Amino acid sequence: MRAFTVLLAGRTTGFVSSFEGFFALLFARVNYFSTGAVFLILVFFLFEFIFPKASLATGQSTESFTLAPLSKPLTESLFTNSVSLKTEVLKYKTVQVSDPSLQPGETKVVKPGSTGKKVLQVTTVFHNGEKYSSDTSIVSETSPKEEVIAVSPQILTQTISTPYGPLKYTTKLSVWATSYDANCNGCSATTAIGLKAGYGVIAVDPKVIPLRSKVYVPGYGIAVAGDTGGSIKGNRIDLGFDDIKNGSWHAQTTDLYILAN
Repeated sequence: MRAFTVLLAGRTTGFVSSFEGFFALLFARVNYFSTGAVFLILVFFLFEFIFPKASLATGQSTESFTLAPLSKPLTESLFTNSVSLKTEVLKYKTVQVSDPSLQPGETKVVKPGSTGKKVLQVTTVFHNGEKYSSDTSIVSETSPKEEVIAVSPQILTQTISTPYGPLKYTTKLSVWATSYDANCNGCSATTAIGLKAGYGVIAVDPKVIPLRSKVYVPGYGIAVAGDTGGSIKGNRIDLGFDDIKNGSWHAQTTDLYILAN
């Protein structure tokens, strides 16, 4: 029987036989394995008691939590708004067309007009009860439809801009215009229709411009066709002045507008 040595627990131990050394080594290993197994079991039970709902396999918690809603908001806005709708009526325009079959003063509706409508949304923002801002937007809009009226060519009107404002007229003529006063040869202080001669009364040819017509002459003004003259024929007129010496008119071609009544 031969003796030999074995390293156990960091130190060298001698044994008489190989059987004795084998069993000593086996029991030493069993003790180490047993101690490790016991330690792992203790760790397992420790996790089970401390974290009963934890999944060791996945590492994710299976326990759910529900947060109770707040009974009141943490802050309240100082801004409030008000929304309202407003409707606007859109007026339609009237257009006149000439119809020779109509008598003076007679009219005919060719196409009736209709009003339009615009719906607006007004949003007003208040801060602490006081108006802060306002915004208006168009919700819907229906355009108006124009009215078309047929009139006699004699009363068909148009508009001209003047220092007196817009004036409606029926006829526009190009005329040769001179000037006169009550002191000229053959003139009198009273006109052919009984008006006082002077500024605002003009002499015309009644065949071209009916007497008592109201006219507008650019550079002269608004006047009445209230006089005649031997040399006033066709498209020629004489502009009346209180005193021709103080007048500022020079003989020239100009436009004349016969105004609508």
